[in-house]
Amino acid sequence: MNSYGGLSASFGWTSEPLCMFELGLRRLRHAPQQKRRSLGGCTVVSGRHAPLSRTRKAVVTLLLGACTYGPPRLEVRITNHVFASAAPLAAFAVYAVWLQSPTGVSTFPDGGRPRILMEAAAVYTCDTVTLAVHRVWRADRPDSIRSGFAPWLGPWPREGLFVSLRGYGSTTSEPATFRRLNYRLDPDGTVEPGVIEPERGIATSQPAQCIAPVLAAARADPPAHWPQ
Repeated sequence: MNSYGGLSASFGWTSEPLCMFELGLRRLRHAPQQKRRSLGGCTVVSGRHAPLSRTRKAVVTLLLGACTYGPPRLEVRITNHVFASAAPLAAFAVYAVWLQSPTGVSTFPDGGRPRILMEAAAVYTCDTVTLAVHRVWRADRPDSIRSGFAPWLGPWPREGLFVSLRGYGSTTSEPATFRRLNYRLDPDGTVEPGVIEPERGIATSQPAQCIAPVLAAARADPPAHWPQ
Protein backbone atom coordinates (compact mmCIF):
# COMPACT_ATOMS: atom_id res chain seq x y z
CA MET A 1 0.00 0.00 0.00
CA ASN A 2 1.38 3.37 -0.93
CA SER A 3 1.93 5.89 1.85
CA TYR A 4 2.23 9.64 1.58
CA GLY A 5 3.05 10.46 5.16
CA GLY A 6 -0.13 12.41 5.84
CA LEU A 7 1.42 15.61 4.49
CA SER A 8 -0.83 18.62 4.20
CA ALA A 9 -0.78 22.00 2.54
CA SER A 10 -2.58 24.97 4.05
CA PHE A 11 -3.82 28.15 2.44
CA GLY A 12 -6.19 30.18 4.61
CA TRP A 13 -9.36 31.50 3.02
CA THR A 14 -12.86 32.36 4.09
CA SER A 15 -15.69 34.27 2.45
CA GLU A 16 -18.92 35.80 3.65
CA PRO A 17 -21.66 36.89 1.24
CA LEU A 18 -23.07 40.35 1.77
CA CYS A 19 -26.64 40.48 2.99
CA MET A 20 -28.79 42.15 0.33
CA PHE A 21 -30.07 44.74 2.85
CA GLU A 22 -26.72 45.85 4.29
CA LEU A 23 -26.01 48.59 1.78
CA GLY A 24 -29.50 50.00 2.21
CA LEU A 25 -29.15 49.87 5.97
CA ARG A 26 -25.88 51.77 5.84
CA ARG A 27 -27.56 54.50 3.84
CA LEU A 28 -30.50 54.47 6.22
CA ARG A 29 -28.23 54.84 9.23
CA HIS A 30 -26.40 57.80 7.71
CA ALA A 31 -29.27 59.43 5.80
CA PRO A 32 -29.60 63.19 6.41
CA GLN A 33 -32.16 63.95 9.09
CA GLN A 34 -34.21 67.10 8.90
CA LYS A 35 -34.67 69.58 11.74
CA ARG A 36 -37.66 71.87 11.75
CA ARG A 37 -37.88 75.27 13.41
CA SER A 38 -40.23 78.22 13.18
CA LEU A 39 -39.01 81.48 11.69
CA GLY A 40 -41.42 84.31 11.23
CA GLY A 41 -44.40 82.01 11.09
CA CYS A 42 -42.77 79.79 8.44
CA THR A 43 -41.36 76.31 8.96
CA VAL A 44 -37.67 76.11 8.06
CA VAL A 45 -36.05 72.70 7.33
CA SER A 46 -32.32 72.37 8.08
CA GLY A 47 -29.70 70.12 9.58
CA ARG A 48 -27.74 67.02 8.45
CA HIS A 49 -27.15 63.92 10.54
CA ALA A 50 -29.53 63.93 13.45
CA PRO A 51 -29.95 60.73 15.49
CA LEU A 52 -32.20 58.05 14.01
CA SER A 53 -35.85 58.42 14.82
CA ARG A 54 -37.55 55.65 16.74
CA THR A 55 -39.25 54.47 13.57
CA ARG A 56 -35.97 54.25 11.66
CA LYS A 57 -34.29 52.47 14.54
CA ALA A 58 -37.09 49.93 14.53
CA VAL A 59 -36.72 49.38 10.78
CA VAL A 60 -32.94 48.95 11.08
CA THR A 61 -33.34 46.46 13.93
CA LEU A 62 -35.98 44.51 12.03
CA LEU A 63 -33.94 44.22 8.83
CA LEU A 64 -30.73 43.31 10.63
CA GLY A 65 -32.56 40.56 12.46
CA ALA A 66 -34.02 39.32 9.18
CA CYS A 67 -30.57 38.79 7.56
CA THR A 68 -29.92 35.53 9.35
CA TYR A 69 -28.25 32.19 8.70
CA GLY A 70 -28.72 28.74 10.15
CA PRO A 71 -26.17 26.87 12.29
CA PRO A 72 -22.86 25.78 10.72
CA ARG A 73 -23.00 22.40 9.00
CA LEU A 74 -20.54 20.21 7.14
CA GLU A 75 -20.97 19.01 3.58
CA VAL A 76 -18.62 16.53 1.89
CA ARG A 77 -18.73 15.05 -1.60
CA ILE A 78 -16.51 12.97 -3.87
CA THR A 79 -15.44 14.79 -7.02
CA ASN A 80 -13.68 11.92 -8.83
CA HIS A 81 -11.58 8.79 -8.40
CA VAL A 82 -8.66 6.94 -9.99
CA PHE A 83 -7.17 3.45 -9.60
CA ALA A 84 -3.56 2.72 -8.71
CA SER A 85 -1.44 1.24 -11.50
CA ALA A 86 -0.32 -1.86 -9.59
CA ALA A 87 -2.33 -2.34 -6.39
CA PRO A 88 -5.95 -3.00 -5.35
CA LEU A 89 -6.23 0.68 -4.36
CA ALA A 90 -8.48 3.49 -5.49
CA ALA A 91 -7.93 7.16 -4.69
CA PHE A 92 -10.78 9.61 -4.15
CA ALA A 93 -10.77 13.41 -4.31
CA VAL A 94 -13.11 14.86 -1.69
CA TYR A 95 -14.46 18.42 -1.39
CA ALA A 96 -15.46 19.55 2.12
CA VAL A 97 -17.12 22.80 3.22
CA TRP A 98 -18.45 24.30 6.44
CA LEU A 99 -21.36 26.59 5.61
CA GLN A 100 -24.49 28.28 6.95
CA SER A 101 -27.74 28.15 4.99
CA PRO A 102 -29.64 31.44 4.63
CA THR A 103 -32.85 31.93 6.58
CA GLY A 104 -35.47 34.67 6.80
CA VAL A 105 -35.05 37.62 4.46
CA SER A 106 -31.63 36.28 3.42
CA THR A 107 -33.47 33.76 1.23
CA PHE A 108 -35.19 36.51 -0.83
CA PRO A 109 -35.78 36.48 -3.75
CA ASP A 110 -34.25 33.24 -5.10
CA GLY A 111 -33.49 31.21 -1.99
CA GLY A 112 -30.31 33.12 -1.13
CA ARG A 113 -26.72 31.94 -1.02
CA PRO A 114 -25.09 30.05 1.85
CA ARG A 115 -22.41 31.73 3.92
CA ILE A 116 -19.15 29.86 3.29
CA LEU A 117 -17.05 29.49 6.44
CA MET A 118 -14.24 27.19 5.28
CA GLU A 119 -13.48 25.03 2.24
CA ALA A 120 -10.88 22.32 1.76
CA ALA A 121 -9.87 19.42 -0.42
CA ALA A 122 -8.51 16.00 0.48
CA VAL A 123 -7.34 12.78 -1.10
CA TYR A 124 -8.26 9.40 0.36
CA THR A 125 -7.11 5.92 -0.62
CA CYS A 126 -9.38 2.91 -0.29
CA ASP A 127 -8.34 -0.73 -0.46
CA THR A 128 -10.99 -2.22 -2.73
CA VAL A 129 -10.66 -5.60 -0.96
CA THR A 130 -10.41 -4.75 2.74
CA LEU A 131 -12.13 -1.32 2.45
CA ALA A 132 -9.41 0.26 4.61
CA VAL A 133 -9.48 4.05 4.09
CA HIS A 134 -6.64 6.52 4.67
CA ARG A 135 -6.43 10.26 4.13
CA VAL A 136 -3.12 10.94 2.41
CA TRP A 137 -3.33 14.69 1.70
CA ARG A 138 -5.39 17.79 2.41
CA ALA A 139 -5.31 21.48 1.46
CA ASP A 140 -7.44 24.52 2.24
CA ARG A 141 -8.78 26.56 -0.62
CA PRO A 142 -5.98 28.87 -1.83
CA ASP A 143 -6.47 32.63 -1.92
CA SER A 144 -6.10 32.65 -5.71
CA ILE A 145 -9.35 30.67 -6.10
CA ARG A 146 -12.46 32.59 -5.08
CA SER A 147 -15.30 30.47 -6.50
CA GLY A 148 -16.02 27.07 -8.01
CA PHE A 149 -13.35 25.41 -5.88
CA ALA A 150 -12.88 21.64 -6.32
CA PRO A 151 -10.12 19.02 -6.22
CA TRP A 152 -9.58 16.70 -9.17
CA LEU A 153 -7.43 13.59 -9.53
CA GLY A 154 -5.25 12.90 -12.55
CA PRO A 155 -3.42 9.67 -13.38
CA TRP A 156 -1.81 7.45 -10.74
CA PRO A 157 1.35 5.97 -12.32
CA ARG A 158 4.16 4.39 -10.31
CA GLU A 159 5.92 7.74 -9.75
CA GLY A 160 2.99 9.23 -7.86
CA LEU A 161 -0.62 10.37 -7.76
CA PHE A 162 -1.49 13.56 -9.63
CA VAL A 163 -4.02 15.93 -8.08
CA SER A 164 -5.10 19.48 -8.93
CA LEU A 165 -7.01 22.25 -7.17
CA ARG A 166 -9.31 24.08 -9.56
CA GLY A 167 -11.63 27.06 -9.56
CA TYR A 168 -11.98 30.70 -10.59
CA GLY A 169 -10.09 33.78 -9.50
CA SER A 170 -13.30 35.84 -9.47
CA THR A 171 -16.65 35.50 -7.73
CA THR A 172 -18.21 34.46 -11.03
CA SER A 173 -17.27 31.66 -13.42
CA GLU A 174 -15.40 33.82 -15.91
CA PRO A 175 -13.32 31.53 -18.19
CA ALA A 176 -10.47 34.04 -18.23
CA THR A 177 -10.08 33.69 -14.44
CA PHE A 178 -9.89 29.88 -14.34
CA ARG A 179 -7.13 28.63 -12.03
CA ARG A 180 -5.51 25.19 -11.77
CA LEU A 181 -2.78 24.23 -9.32
CA ASN A 182 -1.12 20.86 -10.01
CA TYR A 183 0.61 18.58 -7.50
CA ARG A 184 2.07 15.09 -7.44
CA LEU A 185 1.88 12.98 -4.28
CA ASP A 186 4.99 10.80 -4.38
CA PRO A 187 5.16 7.32 -2.78
CA ASP A 188 7.88 8.51 -0.36
CA GLY A 189 5.52 11.08 1.17
CA THR A 190 6.74 14.23 -0.61
CA VAL A 191 4.42 16.63 -2.41
CA GLU A 192 5.67 18.10 -5.69
CA PRO A 193 3.92 21.37 -6.69
CA GLY A 194 3.78 22.88 -10.16
CA VAL A 195 4.08 19.58 -12.03
CA ILE A 196 2.81 18.89 -15.55
CA GLU A 197 0.02 16.36 -15.39
CA PRO A 198 0.19 13.57 -17.97
CA GLU A 199 -2.80 12.50 -20.05
CA ARG A 200 -5.37 10.40 -18.26
CA GLY A 201 -6.11 6.88 -19.35
CA ILE A 202 -9.46 5.25 -19.98
CA ALA A 203 -12.26 6.26 -17.64
CA THR A 204 -13.21 3.65 -15.04
CA SER A 205 -16.31 2.98 -12.97
CA GLN A 206 -16.24 4.17 -9.39
CA PRO A 207 -15.77 1.28 -6.91
CA ALA A 208 -19.14 1.43 -5.18
CA GLN A 209 -17.92 -0.47 -2.11
CA CYS A 210 -15.53 2.39 -1.23
CA ILE A 211 -17.93 5.33 -1.47
CA ALA A 212 -19.55 5.00 1.97
CA PRO A 213 -16.26 4.34 3.86
CA VAL A 214 -14.56 7.33 2.21
CA LEU A 215 -17.42 9.72 2.99
CA ALA A 216 -17.63 8.39 6.55
CA ALA A 217 -13.92 9.06 7.05
CA ALA A 218 -14.32 12.61 5.69
CA ARG A 219 -17.20 13.32 8.07
CA ALA A 220 -15.45 11.82 11.09
CA ASP A 221 -12.30 13.92 10.58
CA PRO A 222 -13.29 16.76 8.21
CA PRO A 223 -10.63 18.04 5.80
CA ALA A 224 -12.15 21.52 6.26
CA HIS A 225 -11.16 22.62 9.75
CA TRP A 226 -13.83 24.00 12.04
CA PRO A 227 -13.75 27.80 11.57
CA GLN A 228 -12.49 29.75 14.58
